[in-house]
Order: sequence, then structure tokens, then C-alpha cells
Amino acid sequence: MDNYINLIMDKLPPSIRDDKSTLVALGVTLLVLFVTLIVLGFISKSRKGSRVLLLGLSDSGKTVLFSQLVGSKSVSTFTSMKQNECQLVLPKRSVALIDIPGFERLRDKYWNDLKKGVRSIVFVVDSYQITSNIKDVADYFYTILADKLVISQKIPILVACNKQDKPKSKAAKVIRTLLEKEINSIRETRAAALESTDGDNERSRVIGSLDREFSFNDLKNTIDFVDCIAESKEDSSCQIEDITCWLNKF
Repeated sequence: MDNYINLIMDKLPPSIRDDKSTLVALGVTLLVLFVTLIVLGFISKSRKGSRVLLLGLSDSGKTVLFSQLVGSKSVSTFTSMKQNECQLVLPKRSVALIDIPGFERLRDKYWNDLKKGVRSIVFVVDSYQITSNIKDVADYFYTILADKLVISQKIPILVACNKQDKPKSKAAKVIRTLLEKEINSIRETRAAALESTDGDNERSRVIGSLDREFSFNDLKNTIDFVDCIAESKEDSSCQIEDITCWLNKF
């Protein structure tokens, strides 16, 4: 702080440096500006959402992951028809963890109702079924990435590649590549749709740079991928530590 003050003093004309009343007024102005910046920064942080949304297709393991995160226990798998919500206490903060149904007719409604208070998103993928589900997964993920609120607030997203205990499950790095390739195809379709309409909506909005193949690195959001096992079985244990660490970070 002293270095900045000295730098400002050196830039002032001699007539001002010798005028004590002017220097006092300048000092008060700088102090008020400094305090204002701190307050604005605090307000900005306090306005950040407190919700963490678990998204993904049905049977991806969202509800099992939800149960492990909030209660460290597995539950019987079933297709959720309503949201599950619980307070998740992390070392640095407490967040409202919400498991949104993956059923296609319900997920858009819940997303639109809850997205305004979102802090971060965990998008759960079935690593075992990803090859057969890639188009549906990519289409759903694209809609989230293209959402105006997600873009404007640069909401961080973690892709949790679940069911890594199953044989022939795809690793997170492979799934990232598969999604980038599929999203590139979806983007071309939506770019064509955008040219034929006057409006701008999530169904036609284009993400990334059109002058090259799609990459998650082109997005302003933080997009991370991790391998995980939400359901513990006799021959495998639950592995969700990377998810917890990520949530604590964001």
C-alpha cells in the first residue's frame, strides 16, 4: 500500500505535494475508494449462489452420489421423479446440494426453477454406458453449457464420470474427448438453426469458436472431469473424494 501511495505522490506536481490540505483530501479520497472496492468485492462474493446441482441422464448414478455426499451411504437405485435436497457441509462452506431428476420431461422444469441460485454444477455421466448414450448425454450437456446464465456467470462445472468399477468403463479423459467430438456435431446443427431464426435461445445458441473443432478449453467456464465410483460394493469401494475436493474449491 505504501508503495502505491509513494508512486502517486511522485506523479503529483510540486504545487500539490506542498499543499497539505490538498494532500489530506487526496488521502481521504483514496481511502474511501479502497474501502469501497473491498465492500463491493464482499457483496459480489456474498451474492454468489449457494446451490450445487447434480445433473445427468436417468440411471447415471446421481441419487446414489447424492446419498454418498450427504450421508456417506448407498441407496437403492431408482428413477427420481422429484428433486432431492440436503445441506452439504464442506470445510470452507455449506451448500444446498440438489439432485435434479434426469427424466427428460422433468429436468428442464427443475433446471429453470433452480438455476438462478446455482453456485456450481456436477454433471454425472454413466461411464459404462457412455458409448451408447453419447448423443443424449452430449445434447443435454450442450443445453446446460449454452444457457445464458451459465455463460454470463461463468458457473464452474464438474463432469463426474461414474461407475468406474465396471469393466470396460471409459475413463474421464476418453469421455472428455468423446463429448468434445459429439458437441462439435451438435454445434454445427444448432448453428444452422440459429441462422434460420431471429431469436437467441439455448436450443440454437452456439458455444465455443466456430473456426476450429470444439474444445472445452475454449469456454470461459471451468470445466473439469474426474473418475468416480458412487456406489460401494463388495468388490469395490466408494471413490468420491475428488468430487468433494472440487466442491470445496468452488
